[in-house]
Amino acid sequence: METMQTPDADRWPRVEALFERALGLARRDRDAFLERETTDDPALADEVRALLAADAEAGAYFDRVARAVAPTEALAAGGRVGPYRITGRLGEGGMGTVYRAERSDGTFEREVALKVLRGAGGDVRRFLAERQTLARLDHPAIARLYDGGVTPDGRPYFAMELVEGEPITEYADANELDVTDRLRLFQRVCEAVQFAHGRLVVHRDLKPSNVMVSEDDGGAPQVKLLDFGIAKVLDDPDLTVGGSVPRTPAYAAPEQVRGEEVTTATDVYALGVLLYELLTGRRPYRVAEGARAAFERAILETEPTRPSTAVSEPTDADAPVLMLPAPPARLARRLAGDLDQIVLKALRKEPTARYRSAEALARDIGRHLEGLPIEARPESVGYRVGKFVRRHRIGVAAASAGVFALAAGLAVALWQGQVASVERDRAERASAFMVDLLGEFDPTRASGGRVDPEAVLDQATARIEAGLVGDPAVQAQLYDHVGQIYQTYARFDDAERMLRRALLLRRALFGETDPQVVESLNHVAWLCFVRGDYDEADSLYARALDITEAASGRTTNAAASSLEGRGLVRRALGDPEGALVLVRQALTIRETAPDAEPVDVTSTHNALASLHTLLGDHVEAAALLERVVAERRRSLGRHVHTAQALSDYGAALAALGRLDASIAVHREALSIRRERLGDSHPHVAQSLTQLGWALQGQGRVAEAEPLYREALSIRREHFGEDHTSVGNSLLLLGEAKVLLGDTQRGLGLLNEAARSLGRVLGDEHPTTLSAELRYATHLADTGHAAQGRTRAARLLPQLRAAFGPDHPKTRAASALLNRLGGDPATP
Repeated sequence: METMQTPDADRWPRVEALFERALGLARRDRDAFLERETTDDPALADEVRALLAADAEAGAYFDRVARAVAPTEALAAGGRVGPYRITGRLGEGGMGTVYRAERSDGTFEREVALKVLRGAGGDVRRFLAERQTLARLDHPAIARLYDGGVTPDGRPYFAMELVEGEPITEYADANELDVTDRLRLFQRVCEAVQFAHGRLVVHRDLKPSNVMVSEDDGGAPQVKLLDFGIAKVLDDPDLTVGGSVPRTPAYAAPEQVRGEEVTTATDVYALGVLLYELLTGRRPYRVAEGARAAFERAILETEPTRPSTAVSEPTDADAPVLMLPAPPARLARRLAGDLDQIVLKALRKEPTARYRSAEALARDIGRHLEGLPIEARPESVGYRVGKFVRRHRIGVAAASAGVFALAAGLAVALWQGQVASVERDRAERASAFMVDLLGEFDPTRASGGRVDPEAVLDQATARIEAGLVGDPAVQAQLYDHVGQIYQTYARFDDAERMLRRALLLRRALFGETDPQVVESLNHVAWLCFVRGDYDEADSLYARALDITEAASGRTTNAAASSLEGRGLVRRALGDPEGALVLVRQALTIRETAPDAEPVDVTSTHNALASLHTLLGDHVEAAALLERVVAERRRSLGRHVHTAQALSDYGAALAALGRLDASIAVHREALSIRRERLGDSHPHVAQSLTQLGWALQGQGRVAEAEPLYREALSIRREHFGEDHTSVGNSLLLLGEAKVLLGDTQRGLGLLNEAARSLGRVLGDEHPTTLSAELRYATHLADTGHAAQGRTRAARLLPQLRAAFGPDHPKTRAASALLNRLGGDPATP
C-alpha cells in the first residue's frame, strides 16, 4: 500500500474540507472535482486522493472481515443476542435485519428493536456509523439507542427503541386528519429533523416509512424518526458514508441524483416531498412506481405540479395515490396560495433556493396556520393586506399586530388576480397608497423612537381623507378597515365615524344591494351591538340579511354573519331561545357555505355554546367550548380569539361548580388579553369580571373585589354610565362590598346598578329584574327589611311575567317576601 503523506498543519483544514466533499461524490466525479478545486495548488489534489484511497482500503478491510466472520442465516426466534432474546422478525434493510426482542437478563424488562448486521456483504462501517449517529441523537421524536454489542458469530448489533405505529401518511389517512392536523403533525417531523441537523446529522432518506406515528395513552399522536442507516455526519469524516449510497428515488433531492455534496438542504427537499404527499395524496412527479431512471429525470428536469392543481388531476393507474384530506374542489381552495408556495419552495431544485432549515419550513407552516404572511410568498403589499384582513376580520386581533401589519390592514383585500380589471386598478391604487403610508412609519426611517400603533391609525385616517378624495371606492374600502381596527382598540367614536363613512360611500357608488354595502351594514351593526345600541344593531343586521337573501338566498357567509349578529342581539335583549334559533341557522349555513372558513364555523360554535350556558345547559356548553378551545389553541395559539373561547369556557365551568378549573381558564384568558390588547381594553374587563366571579364562588371575595373595581373603571372609560357591562360591574362590585362589610357603599352601588340597567334595557328586562332581586335580597340581609319587602313585592309579579311562576328567580322572590312578612300570593 502506498504510504500516505500527512499534510502540513497549515494545509490540513483545506485538505480535510476537500476530502469531506469528495467523499460525498460518486467515485467517477471525484477527479474532476479535485482538479476544479485545486487549480491554485495541484499538490492538494494528490493529498486528498491519498486520503480517499486509505479510506477505501479501510472500508474494504472491514467488508472482508464481515464476510469472513458473519454467516448469512437469520437469527431464530428464541435465540439470544447479548442480554436480549429474539421474539420475532420486524424487517430487513440495506445493511441489516431488525428483530423484535426483549431484554432477558433480569436487570430490567424492555422490549426493543434489535438491528443486526446482515451476514455476507454487510457494510460494517456504515452499520457502525448508524449506531454512532443514533448515540448523538437524544430527542423524543427520534427512536432512541439503548446499547450495542457483537453477536456470538461476530456481527455488530444495536438495540433501539421499539416503535409500533404507522407511517405518517397511513396514520393521517386512517385517522382522517384534515389539512390543519396534517400540518401540525408535519411540524413535529421538522422539529426532529432540525434537532438532528443541530447535531450535524443529515438523514438522507426521509420518507413515510421512516416517519412513524403512534399514539400516547391520551390518544395524542407521537412522531418517531427512524433509520439513520445512510445518514451523513457533517463534522466527522470517519462517520461519513462516501461514494454511492442507497436511497429511495422518489424522495431523493437533485443533488443526490447528481452525486453532489449532501447538506441539510437535502433533507429539506425530502420534507417537501413528504409534505406534498401528506397534503395531496400523491407525489410531486407523475412517474410509475419503480421507474428509477424516470424518477431521476423528473427530479432533475421537471417542475412539480402545484399541490392545489395536482389534487384535481386524474392519476396514473400505476402511481400510488393516498386518501385526500378533503374533497378535491375544497382541498384545492385550501392549498392554493400559501401552501402551494411553501411546498414548492421546499422542492426547489437549487439547494440554496429552498428553506434555510427544517426549522424555517416548520416556522412558515406555523405562520400560515396563524394567518400571518409567510416567507415563501413575495413581499407584496397586496398579499400582506389579504393576510391581515383574514386574520383580523372578527375585529379583535389588531392590537397584537405590529405597526406594519396594522397599517397594511387598512388596505382591503381587493388585490386578487381573478377580480375584474376595474377592481384590480382600484387595488393597485390602494396598494400604492399604503406603500406610501408605510414609508412614513418604517422603523428604519422614522425618528423619535417606537411608533405608537394608534398614531398610525390617526395618521392613516388623515391621509385617507385628504389623499383619496378623487377615488371614493378605495377611500370607502380603507374607511371600512380602519374603522374595524379603531373598534379593536375600543376607540368607538372613531370607529363609528369611519364605518358609517364607508357605508355612505358604498351606497352612493354601488347601490343599496351591492355585497360591499352588506359588508358595511354588518360591520356597523356589530359596532352598535358592542356599544349597547341593540335596536339599531338588529335593524342593520335585518337589512343586510334582506339584501343577501334577495340576491343569493341564505347560502353565503354574509348571511350567516347577519343571522348570528341578530342572534346575539336577541340574547342581549333577553330572548335566549330566539337567539338559539338564529345562531343555529347561521351554523348550518357556515358548515356548507363555499366562502366560509374554519374560523367562521368555530366562531359560531362559540356563540352557540354561550347560549347553552345562558339557557342552563352547562354540560352541553362546556363540552362544545372544550372543543372550540382545543381548536383555537391548535390553530391560533395565544390569540384573542382563543381568549374569547377560554372566557366562555370558564363561565360554563363555573356554572358546573368546577371553580378551580374555571379560575385557571380565566387566568389564562386574562393573561392573553393583557398581552395582546393592553390593560385597559373592554375584553380585559370581561376577564377580570369572570375571574372575580369564580373566586367569589369559592368565598374569596376579598380577591374578587379589586378585580371588579378595575373592570368597572375600564368599562366606564369606554362606555360611560349607561351600558349593560357597566351595570353588571356595578352590581358585582356592590355585592362584594356588602359581603366584605362595607354595607352602605355596597347598597349604593347595587341601587345604582339596577337603575343603570333599567335605563339601558328597560325596567321589565330580565337582567334588570335580576339586579333588582339581588338588591332587594341584600337590603333584607343587612337590616333594611322594610325596603327589601317593598322591592320584593313590586318585583314578584314582574318576575312571574318574565320567567314564569316556577323559575328559580320567581321562587326566590316569593321566599324573600314570605321571610319579610309580605304576601307572596298577591299578584
